[in-house]
Amino acid sequence: MDRLVGRFEHSLDSKGRLVLPARLRPTFEGAGGYLTKGREGCVELWPHERFQQKLDELEEQANDLRSRNILRVFSAADPVIPDSQGRIPLAQHLIDFADLQPARVMVRGNVKTIELWNPERWDQLEAMAEAYLLGTQQEAS
Repeated sequence: MDRLVGRFEHSLDSKGRLVLPARLRPTFEGAGGYLTKGREGCVELWPHERFQQKLDELEEQANDLRSRNILRVFSAADPVIPDSQGRIPLAQHLIDFADLQPARVMVRGNVKTIELWNPERWDQLEAMAEAYLLGTQQEAS
């Protein structure tokens, strides 16, 4: 399965649909994928096959508290299949969770999944990560 990479700026239409970037669409043709609440306040779009594999892993580790909590989040996932124009519908609870604004949504490949971000939230996290890396590099010098 292809790695999902790249960063794109898109928007939501009046019905809360997002057009997937053309480069990322082939992964979701046919079986589609699953939208879930992601880490640090994003929405994740999982390819169907990878989502099923992750559920299998979590079910095997269900005696672990962290796995049970993740399984709860995953079990509330929304299945989606892109339409002929590559649009996927986002449920309002996911739009609210990630504070996605209709005019500007950052679509980011995260190797195995796609993340949908409020660009301002992403920029804050990225700045914190860069500051940490710079601090770590300076300490190592």
